[in-house]
Amino acid sequence: MNAATAERSAPGTLVGEATSGDGTFIVTKLESSPAGIDKSGPYLAVSPRTPHNRYPLPFMSLSGTVKRGKQTIFDGPLTATLDPELNYHYGTSVERLQSGDTLALTVDVPPQVARHEGYEMAFFEMPPMELTL
Repeated sequence: MNAATAERSAPGTLVGEATSGDGTFIVTKLESSPAGIDKSGPYLAVSPRTPHNRYPLPFMSLSGTVKRGKQTIFDGPLTATLDPELNYHYGTSVERLQSGDTLALTVDVPPQVARHEGYEMAFFEMPPMELTL
C-alpha cells in the first residue's frame, strides 16, 4: 500500500488536520466533486493516515456533521473513495459549504488494519474531532 497523498500536493484547499487516537486526519475542500462522484458542488475529502509514515487507514466507518452556527448543513456518512489525485480517502459532496463552517468528524467503526507488533492496540479508541473550514 502506498503512502497517502502529501498534504501540500493534494488538489483543493487544505482545511486542516485533526488527530484522533493513533490517526491523523487531513481535511481538504475542493470547489467541485472529483470525477466519478455522482453529486455536484463542493467536496470534502478526509484522508486518515498513520502519523509517521502516512499509510492510509482503510476500512473504517467515518461520518461528519457540518454546521453553520446552529444550522446543520450536512450530517451523514463519508464514503471511502479512491481517486487518482486524492488517493484513498473518505469524502462527500456538501452543497453550500462556506468558510467558517464547523466540521465534526466521528469514527463510527475503527479502521480494519492488519495487526502487528506495535499496532496490536492502535486505532481502537478514536474520539470525535472538530475543525473550522
